[in-house]
Amino acid sequence: MKIKVLRLIMMFFVPILLTNCVGFQMGSQKSINKKTNDVLDTAEEFIWGINGHPVTSKDYMSVSIDDQLLLLQQYQMSDYRFDVRLDPEGNVTWYKSEFNELLRKSEEYQIELLPVILFNLFLDDYQISEAEAYRRGEIQMKGFVSKYGKNFKVYNLGNEQDLRILKEGRTGESPSDYDLEKFKIVAAYFKGMISGIKQVDPKAKTLINSSNSLYFGYFQLLEDYQVDYDILGYHWYSLTDGSDKIMKEALVSLTRQFIKPIWITEINRRHGSFKDYNNSQSHLIGSYLHSIRLIPEIQALFIYELLDQPSLAGENLDFEQSQYGLYQLEGGGILSKKKIRSKQFAELLKIDIEEAKNSSQNYVYSISQKLLEKTPSGNELLYWTSKIKNTRSIEYFLDVFLKEHGLSLTNKNLQNLSRDERKLAVNEKTNLVYQKYLSRLPTVNEIKFWERKLSKKSIRMNIIKTLLLSEEFWENAMRSGYERNAGFKLNSVH
Repeated sequence: MKIKVLRLIMMFFVPILLTNCVGFQMGSQKSINKKTNDVLDTAEEFIWGINGHPVTSKDYMSVSIDDQLLLLQQYQMSDYRFDVRLDPEGNVTWYKSEFNELLRKSEEYQIELLPVILFNLFLDDYQISEAEAYRRGEIQMKGFVSKYGKNFKVYNLGNEQDLRILKEGRTGESPSDYDLEKFKIVAAYFKGMISGIKQVDPKAKTLINSSNSLYFGYFQLLEDYQVDYDILGYHWYSLTDGSDKIMKEALVSLTRQFIKPIWITEINRRHGSFKDYNNSQSHLIGSYLHSIRLIPEIQALFIYELLDQPSLAGENLDFEQSQYGLYQLEGGGILSKKKIRSKQFAELLKIDIEEAKNSSQNYVYSISQKLLEKTPSGNELLYWTSKIKNTRSIEYFLDVFLKEHGLSLTNKNLQNLSRDERKLAVNEKTNLVYQKYLSRLPTVNEIKFWERKLSKKSIRMNIIKTLLLSEEFWENAMRSGYERNAGFKLNSVH
């Protein structure tokens, strides 16, 4: 009896006849049901970065520059956006030794730096003339670039300057929502900064951002006053589930209104992890990344931020701006070295970025290993990755993959077996299939599910194909892809 059942098991599960797969959902075993535009990898030149305050924040001083840059490497991020304090001649005034260390170490770690030049102290409460604002901006940036320009390709001019000139009770939808006289001073300072930068390094790029995620009157003013910056910076924060759709609509509108490359220079859940009792931060950021990947005008994305800043809260622990980091700081005094602990969304972000960078390649890699029991060559990866981009969906792609390799999958009907024989056949082989394709044993409910499905006269669901099209298989492919491509191990996340 045992031999007979085992023979039937092999007949039942051996890949020989392809059958149709329908949507499948049970526990964690959800169908990925992805269309091609859901899985297109971001372009190779797309910039992944993060914000930090390595030369302006006491909290960051408690974590070494080496450790900060190593964290960026673990997230496969290439760029570090940070604020810097200068004097009128462009000399660094805060933590100069740490600044020089950051420049030196960033080359060692192959991390690009995006400096945010803070200049509000030099506007004299908007009481200077436009000519004087231009002169100050030009001198400051000419001095800064002359000293440090070899370390930078892009300069972020100010940060959310629109907030300081927005009229009370206005939204920023219209240029008239801003104090025009104050704006003229800001615009003149911008023009001077751009002139100073370009005189020293004509190839350098300049970026100006806004705090306003939905209305673009500030960018219209910049255009009207012919501020000739190169890159438009966009910031997005929200607490609302489904806000990725609102963000996407706003970004599409922005790309139509202004013909400039767009960098998302800050993005996170509003208030970070502060009072995130439902752990929605991971879901929100994942949804933002997915929407952003579908807009080709967006060339860069910078998460806000690397580390929490508990010193911002002081004694008021309920201060949301202190909890935006991927990592919490633990132990030690303000300036002593501290340990860091990753938050839940931090580990999931590694997978989100890996998926955005290499999802097609990772899926091809995994199905080749599971179905063909071999590692695909470089040429095979290129060929099959291009196939994903030229097919309608992952399910359709899998059909093409099976067909070109002469593979097909079958389920044999178990109706002719006794109840005990059927149970034994499903139980033993389901264990083998789950271990091979998902690297785990099936749950009791999953075994019962397949016993019901595979005992019917008409079998519409194929167990192997269903697992290959499951969300769990997809996630496993991304996790193994991260460890293969990034060269770091993942911590356990749930």
